[in-house]
Amino acid sequence: MMTPLVLMALLAAPRPNHAYFVAHVQAAARRMGVTDTITVEPSIGEIRLTLVGFKKPQQRRAYVQPVGRDFVVIYDPSWLAKTREREARWVAYHEVAHVAFDAPLLRRGVVTKAESREMEARANDAADQWIAVLDKEARKGGKRKWLAIGAAILFLRGDSSWCSHCT
Repeated sequence: MMTPLVLMALLAAPRPNHAYFVAHVQAAARRMGVTDTITVEPSIGEIRLTLVGFKKPQQRRAYVQPVGRDFVVIYDPSWLAKTREREARWVAYHEVAHVAFDAPLLRRGVVTKAESREMEARANDAADQWIAVLDKEARKGGKRKWLAIGAAILFLRGDSSWCSHCT
C-alpha cells in the first residue's frame, strides 16, 4: 500500500506536454544527424490514418509528413498527456528515423505495401536501438559518446555519410 506522501509525489510528477515532446524530437534529430527542419504540431482530435495495406483507418500516436523542403511531426495530445517519458522518446526517435531514412519516399507521397512495411520496420529498429544506447549511456552516468550512439544504427543505412557525428 502506498503512503499518502508517495501517492502525492506520483500525482505531482510532471506529465509530458508539447514543449517536452518538441524537445525530444529536436534532440532525436540532432543525435541522428538530421539536418531537415522538423516542426512539431498537436493534432485536433485523435489521429486516424489509413495505412497502406489496411482498409480501415488505424489510430496513430504520431506521424511525420513533408511540408515543402521540411517536415512536420503531428502528434495526438491525448496520447502525450498520459504517456511515460520513455514512450514519448521512442515515438520521437521513430518519427525522426522516418525523416532520416525515408525522406525521398515521404516526399513522393505514395508508397507500396512492401515499402510501407520496410519503412515501419526500419523506424522501429532505429528507435529501439537509439533508446537502448541512450539508456546504457544514462546508466553509466558519463558523457554521451556520439560515435557509439551514431554507430548503433549505421547498419540501417550502410554508410556513415548522413551522420554528422559519425564522420
